[in-house]
Amino acid sequence: MTRAIMSHGISRLVASLAIALGVATSAGAQPCPSVPGDAFSFIKAGAASCPVNPSVRWTAGNVVYDCDFFGDADKLINCSGDAATCIDLCRASANIWNTDLPGRFTLINATDPVAFCDPNDGRVSVGGTTTLCNGTKFGPLVLAVTYSIFSGPQLIDANITVNQAFTFTQASFQATLAHEFGHVLGLSHPDQCDKNFNVLMRSSSLRGSQDPCFVLDPTQADINGAERIYPLCGDADLNGTVTVTDGVLTLRAA
Repeated sequence: MTRAIMSHGISRLVASLAIALGVATSAGAQPCPSVPGDAFSFIKAGAASCPVNPSVRWTAGNVVYDCDFFGDADKLINCSGDAATCIDLCRASANIWNTDLPGRFTLINATDPVAFCDPNDGRVSVGGTTTLCNGTKFGPLVLAVTYSIFSGPQLIDANITVNQAFTFTQASFQATLAHEFGHVLGLSHPDQCDKNFNVLMRSSSLRGSQDPCFVLDPTQADINGAERIYPLCGDADLNGTVTVTDGVLTLRAA
């Protein structure tokens, strides 16, 4: 099992967080492990390394992203396909979160170009690089990094860089980006918070991309975590439905 790599930094007026996905290794042919529904964790905004409740979120419930950088000569990635394939896989990794979070959060494909690694535009650029958005080098086992910027509990920017030093299968490339989009939403690595299970948001995959237990898309646990960050309007008790109980809780809070 490869070691997870996580780095932290401070920007001028906002805290910034870089979260990395490590190289996948295979655990051999075994029955797919069961995963509890609470195998998720949240990006921290304050002192707590593993906050119990969602720590940061996009207040608008959506953010624009741009995968077209994988078509640029200096931002290409070997995803076992041409540039168009890489772009399509990137968009698929965002769309699976949209499918899983209807009415909660939307990753919006850009209709006009997004600036690459701009920390102030409130939009997500995605492309291949040799360094992180802040200019530092990738760790030796780091596949990709999301550099997120937040002000208090509000996410205000995020950008994803994929390490050009690696060659990906199409499945591992899509899973890597789905993992990074999970960071964009506000999810962190559960295995670094004592929840070491076979989920998309684990810091390094437990299975190789050819293994039948390889995690390609968000598991139910990953989705549960994202739903905690972005509850349905009026769902005060976060159980996934809006009921009379939610109305009572809302009135009590008011």
